[in-house]
Amino acid sequence: MDVDASQETPLPYEEIFKNPPKGVYINKLLGNITIGTNLRHPSSIVLPIIVFGFILSFMGSMAYNLLILLLAEPPEFLEIVPILLFAIPTLFLFGCLLICVLLFIGGRVEVVIKEDGEGSFVFTGIGNIGKKKYFDWNKVKNIFKRTWKTKHKNGWRTHYEIIIEGDGKVNFGNILQGAYDKQFNYILAALKYYHEQK
Repeated sequence: MDVDASQETPLPYEEIFKNPPKGVYINKLLGNITIGTNLRHPSSIVLPIIVFGFILSFMGSMAYNLLILLLAEPPEFLEIVPILLFAIPTLFLFGCLLICVLLFIGGRVEVVIKEDGEGSFVFTGIGNIGKKKYFDWNKVKNIFKRTWKTKHKNGWRTHYEIIIEGDGKVNFGNILQGAYDKQFNYILAALKYYHEQK
């Protein structure tokens, strides 16, 4: 539940802009400006081994039990249903976990500002696979950090994201909170900087 949503005081983005954190980049090519960061995490070497090992172990166990069941005697459909009901949501959960792992190995978050403004977009994903949110840079009126809080068992948790406000609102950067605070602030600072240079 959202309990608070506000525009925070402006960041000292000029200072942040002069000291880029690890992983961020600004590329200028053919009049286009790309501001982004990779999502490579310090645990990206160990985490995939653990996750893939867990997935392979689970899949092997499920395949073995199903094979034993099929070889013992032709099973009734009702005997397979409980296995399927357990396996399908579990595989879906593993799929989501695998996407998160891949993001933290080779994922990136970036904003591409087109030379003519139209067709600019925010990208979150891996390689060329991911989600794009389009906006017109010429019509951007404000860029700010939106914060809100949600209640959990152990108290309140603060969330934040970057809002690019024009004809509509493009939100992104929620994935950067926590371990990527410096990258988040840098992207916000760079966007505000280029917006003032228009």
